[in-house]
Amino acid sequence: MKKGCSILLLATTLLTLGCKSQAVEKETDQVTKTIQTNASEIAGEWELVEIKFRQMTDEKLEDLFPLKTPFLVIDTEAMIIFGNNGCNVYRGPIKSITDTSLLLDKGLASTLKYCSGVKPLVYMQVLGEAKEYKIENDTLLLQSKDKEVYLKYKKINN
Repeated sequence: MKKGCSILLLATTLLTLGCKSQAVEKETDQVTKTIQTNASEIAGEWELVEIKFRQMTDEKLEDLFPLKTPFLVIDTEAMIIFGNNGCNVYRGPIKSITDTSLLLDKGLASTLKYCSGVKPLVYMQVLGEAKEYKIENDTLLLQSKDKEVYLKYKKINN
């Protein structure tokens, strides 16, 4: 009786582990396919050409970022983004990429250099709100779900 219970317990354990392992493999394959679908389009270096945020003023991009134009680099293989916000360097992990969404991890790491007259916090706030993207003619548009805020980039270093 004990031997029969032990065999039954062992068989159940092996079956459970086998099913769980197969489910993890399927999930990993699905994520990889999603990344590969978008990697050729969204991967690379992008320079900011336009920004829209909720308390938008008449300031031009050159007025908001007089020292350096912000840029973004998307590395789909390492699943990270990094760039410059017009003053400071930032970096952080990408949570997921689909055909229309790019989800970043909250709290991107950034240097804390002071730059007079620059609005890097505005850029970082808008970047943090961006959840959707679309690409047309070497232009990347990152926008919030309500489309109230966005960042528009042009592809550089093709």
